[in-house]
Amino acid sequence: MRLIAPLLFILIGIVTSAVVGALFSGRGARFQMAAIAGAIGALAGLWLRDAFDMNFGGPLPGAMLAALAGSLVTSVAIHLIASILNRKKP
Repeated sequence: MRLIAPLLFILIGIVTSAVVGALFSGRGARFQMAAIAGAIGALAGLWLRDAFDMNFGGPLPGAMLAALAGSLVTSVAIHLIASILNRKKP
């Protein structure tokens, strides 16, 4: 489980960023950039969970929720920044 868990959390981050990218429908960041941001956000969420010693319903569900929350925050932030930068000026 030690080798599979980080891959699972990174996959959660990539899927979350893909869903957020679909919600922005082409106005946000490209998929590669969003996937990297989602994976980094998932790992950051896990790090923050460990740093603040939080526990959400057990070790694995808590880690999955932290990865989901971290990737959601970074994915939305990246897409908002990309959509503002890509806005065409009149």
